[in-house]
Amino acid sequence: MQSVKWLVLLLFAISFLINGCGGNDVQPDKWTYAVYCDARGDNDTNNLTKSGVNEAVVNSVATDMVKEEVELVIFPGDMVSGWWATTTPYASQFATWRNAMAPVYEAGIKVYPVRGNHEVGNTDFYPYPWPPGSSPTPTIIPDADLMTAYFNAFSDPWIPATGPAGEEGLTYSFVYKNAFFVGMDQSVNPYRVNQAWLDTQLAQNTQPHTFVYGHTPAFRVGHTDSLAYYPVDRDLFWNSLGNAGVRMYFSGHDHLYNRAHIQDQAGHTIYQVLTGAGGAPFNTWTPPYAEGDKVVGDFHQEGKNGYVLVTVDGPHVKMRWKSLSSANGQDVWTTEDTLVYTVN
Repeated sequence: MQSVKWLVLLLFAISFLINGCGGNDVQPDKWTYAVYCDARGDNDTNNLTKSGVNEAVVNSVATDMVKEEVELVIFPGDMVSGWWATTTPYASQFATWRNAMAPVYEAGIKVYPVRGNHEVGNTDFYPYPWPPGSSPTPTIIPDADLMTAYFNAFSDPWIPATGPAGEEGLTYSFVYKNAFFVGMDQSVNPYRVNQAWLDTQLAQNTQPHTFVYGHTPAFRVGHTDSLAYYPVDRDLFWNSLGNAGVRMYFSGHDHLYNRAHIQDQAGHTIYQVLTGAGGAPFNTWTPPYAEGDKVVGDFHQEGKNGYVLVTVDGPHVKMRWKSLSSANGQDVWTTEDTLVYTVN
């Protein structure tokens, strides 16, 4: 009996040394994910027979993601030229993109995409650009073959097949460690999100960190076709993020990097991180923002490809924008912008 008593005391002592007093000192894992989008090819310039993908940039980004030991990738759309590359089969375009991303897939890193306009169909809004609120109302013409190719390419078992009615597998949410992710399709109902579904998702979330992403910015930077086209709906979306404690919304569409912050109705600060410099033909943009002082610019960069890294460390979050250049034939990655915050 005495030997059992000493054994129990010994096991308690070992547990105390490993876990600390009651285990309260154990910290959550520190982990990193990547955000990357707008990787389509340069089919704007009379080369419709190309692959539809900027393969060199995509492969460079994928290789660096593996070096950074990211645990997952979220992709807010436009991985291929899609309907723009009229002579390149859709299935071939998506296969080329996945082949260029091979370092990520081969490392077992899961990719969670949502569609951009190039994965949906032609946009019936010409002449372009149009001023917000004007006629015609922006309409995306769905391409059924493109939809089929997209679902065939991204039938990975980890991508949720659930979602709001009519957006199953296109709009979805998932949990990873201590974070809740929501990917929003903005093409089924062009330039709007499924707000009722999103409200329910945010209300049910129990994770301390929430990250939301979709293809188009909520507040216009360059392209007119964004969630800002419907400002009332956009403001409902933004307020819902703030009320749920969301601190960052990731998008693309403009082919550049831009970080800005906008307060919601209750005064919460939310960062719009536009990560559209993934290999598509570069865009240019000159301030001010279309909505004036409501949008506060924090960092802007054009003419460089790159992607974003987000590191979650307990309640702390560190976001980094990394740009790609070359020297002596080698890729050179430089951190150009950093954002750090802590959640309550």
